[in-house]
Amino acid sequence: MIDLREAFLFCSSLLAAASCLLAGCQSFSTPGSFDPAAWKHHERLRVIERAKASVRGFPVSFELDVAELVDAGKCRPDLGDLRITIAGKEVPVQVEKLDGGKASVTFQIDLARQQSREDVCMHYGNPWATMPDYDGRWGTISKDRNAFENELLRVSYGLKTSTFRKMWGCQKEFTIKWYDEDQFGGDKIPDSWAKSRNDVTYWQPVPKGGPRFEIEVDGPIYKRVRFFSPERTIIHHPGAKPITAKDVSQRVTFYRGCPFIKEQLHGLKTGTTTTAVPGGMRLRSKGQRNFDFAAYNLKPEEITWEGRGQDTETRGGFTSEKKRAEDDPRYRWMGDHSYNDHLIMGVFNMRNGRGVGSCATDVRTAFFVDWSHERAGFSIWPKAGSMTRYLYYVETGRTEVISRGKLLAAPPTVVRMDRPVSATTDDWGSIKVFEDSAGGLHVTLENSKVRVLYETFVPQDTQTYIRRFELKEHGHQSQGYWLDAAAHRRGLRCAEIVRDDSQAKTVRMVWNGSDRSPSMRGPAISEVTIYPESMILRIDVLQSAFAHVCDIGTPGGAGRRAPGPQFSIYGAAEWQQARKAIEDTQLRDHPNEHHRLTDDLHPIYPFPLMDRTWPADPMSYKGWYILATYDPESGRGYGRVVPAKAITYMKLLAFPANPGFGFELFPHWQETGRNRKPYTTYLFAETGGADKIIAKGKLIADRASGRYVKDTQQSREGRR
Repeated sequence: MIDLREAFLFCSSLLAAASCLLAGCQSFSTPGSFDPAAWKHHERLRVIERAKASVRGFPVSFELDVAELVDAGKCRPDLGDLRITIAGKEVPVQVEKLDGGKASVTFQIDLARQQSREDVCMHYGNPWATMPDYDGRWGTISKDRNAFENELLRVSYGLKTSTFRKMWGCQKEFTIKWYDEDQFGGDKIPDSWAKSRNDVTYWQPVPKGGPRFEIEVDGPIYKRVRFFSPERTIIHHPGAKPITAKDVSQRVTFYRGCPFIKEQLHGLKTGTTTTAVPGGMRLRSKGQRNFDFAAYNLKPEEITWEGRGQDTETRGGFTSEKKRAEDDPRYRWMGDHSYNDHLIMGVFNMRNGRGVGSCATDVRTAFFVDWSHERAGFSIWPKAGSMTRYLYYVETGRTEVISRGKLLAAPPTVVRMDRPVSATTDDWGSIKVFEDSAGGLHVTLENSKVRVLYETFVPQDTQTYIRRFELKEHGHQSQGYWLDAAAHRRGLRCAEIVRDDSQAKTVRMVWNGSDRSPSMRGPAISEVTIYPESMILRIDVLQSAFAHVCDIGTPGGAGRRAPGPQFSIYGAAEWQQARKAIEDTQLRDHPNEHHRLTDDLHPIYPFPLMDRTWPADPMSYKGWYILATYDPESGRGYGRVVPAKAITYMKLLAFPANPGFGFELFPHWQETGRNRKPYTTYLFAETGGADKIIAKGKLIADRASGRYVKDTQQSREGRR
C-alpha cells in the first residue's frame, strides 16, 4: 500500500529541487541575508535576560513541537525551512531532534542587563527552501587526544595513571587561547594559564586505556562529545573497598565563542572532584595562601573549618539535607546557598583573580577541598547518580565566580509570543498566558490604552511580577525593577482566565509562595482585572502568605535625568504638619528607623502607620491611601490606591544609582501566613502630572468605596 503522506513529501522534495534549479536556488540562506516573503509562517519571540548580566553571543534554546507543525502542514519534517532573524537579519540556528516528535532550537544573541528583546522572529513554512549553510567550521575535536577547543578555551581529557588507584584517571586542562577584548572585555591572555584536574571519571582500564569517546553533535553553535564505559570502578583511598558503577557516561558540550562547558553526568555512585592550581601560581608562598574559595550567598569569612590550610585534606561545605546541616557544623544547608536551584562555587587565585567556577544542579552534597601545596578546589556529589553542571573560567575572582554562575543557573529564556498557553481576545482587549523555554509563566493584559506584562524573572529565587507597564499613546513603559512584586511570592504556579466579557477581563494567578519561614509559607492568589479604554488595573489579593508588595519603576522614563522622579501622596502636607506637632523624644529618637519620627515631607519610612498617635489619619482619603510617583517633565507616572485599614506600614523607595522610584507596602503585618486578610488594590497610570494623578486616585477611591474585599467587622472608612 502506498503511504500518501510519504508520497506527498517525496513529490514536495522533487518540486523543491526543481524550483531551486530554475530559480538559481533563490531561497538559499546565509546569515545576514533573508527574504521573509518566501515564508508562510512567522512567530514573534521574546528573549528575556534573567540574571542581571550583559551577554554577547550567549546561546539560548527553546523546544519546538515538530510533529504538531508537520501534521498541520506548516513546516518540513527535517526543519530545513526554519530560520531565526534578529532585527530583520538572519542568524545561525542549530536544530537537534528530541524524542516525542520535538526538537531543540538554539541560536545566539546579545542582551543587555535585565533586557527583554522582542525583535526576534522565527520563520517556517517554505517547501522550496534549501538546508541553511551556516559556517560550522569553528573549534576542533581531537578524538585521539580526548580534547576540544573553541575561540576562548581548550579542554583536554588527557589520560594518565593514578599513583595509587592503578587505573586510568581523567585530567582536564582549561587553557585560554586568547581573550577577545571586543566580545568579553579585558586584555589578551597568553596560553599558559592554569591546569584544572577533574577526578570526575575514574574509568575501568580497557585494552587501549581510558573510556570510550564519540562525537554526538557537531553544529554551527555547539558541539557535544560523550565519554562512556560499561563499568567503572572507584577506590577512594588505598585499602578501601572498591565501588562498581555500571553504564557510566559523561556528555560534554562546548559552545562557539563561550568560556564555559556543560557536563551531563549519568550513572555516578560517587561525586566529582575538581581541583586546580588556580591562576597558574603556587598555592602558597611564605606560609600564606595565594588562593581562596567562593560560593553563592557565602561571605569570605564564613568559609572556615577546622584544619583548613594544613598539609592534610580538609573540608567544609553544603548539604541538601537540612537535618544534617543542623547536626553537623561542617555543613551548611544548601537551600540558603542555591540560586535558582543551582549550587555555585569556585576556587581562584587572590593575586591575579583567575580560577575555575562550577554551577551545578541535582546536588546532594558539596564541599571545598584544600590539598595543601598540591591543589585546591571542590567536590560535588549528585542526588541520584545524575547531575548537570557548567564549568567555566574566571578572571576577576570571587565576583565573577558568582556572577557567571548566576547567568548559567538562570540563562535567558525564550517566549513564543504568538503561541499562548491560553488566551482571550476581542475588539477592546486581551489577556494571554505564555510559557517560556524554562517553564516560567508570563501573562499580558492589554487594551487600547495600556499593555501590562507579568514576567517570570530570576533575581535570586524565581519571581513573577510586572516588568512592563506600557502607555501605548506615548510609547512609554513605567518599568525598571518591580511593579506589583513580592520577593517571597516567588514564581507563578498557574494562571487561569476567569472572566471575559464586554465589561472586563480577569486572570487568576497562583504563586508558589516561599518556604523560608512559617509566617510566609503557602501559595499566594490574586485576580487581576483590566477594563476597556482604561489605564487602571484592579488587583484582588485573595490569599497572601507573603508580607509585602513593591512598586518600583521609572515613571515617565525619567531614569537618571534631572530632576528625576518625584513622589505625590495624598495628604502628605497635612501629614507633615501633624508630625511636626509631636515632640515625644521616644519617637523622635527611636532606635528603629522604621518608627523614628521625622519632619520630611516624604520620609523614607513614612511614620507612623504602625504606631498611631492621633485620632485621624491625614493620608487617608475615605479610607484609602493614594500613592504615586511621576516624571515632572513629561507628567507621566503611575500610582496605587490601597485600603488604609489593610496597610500596617509602608516605605518610600528611591534608588538613585539604579533608576527606580516607588513604594513598599506591608499589608496586615501582624498576621501570619494564610491568616492575612484579603483586600483589593488598584494600580494605575496617568499622564497629567501630580494633581491629575491624585485626582485620578480619588476618583478610583470614590467609585470603589464599599466594593473591595473587606473584613465586615471593620469600618469601610479605615483607620480614622
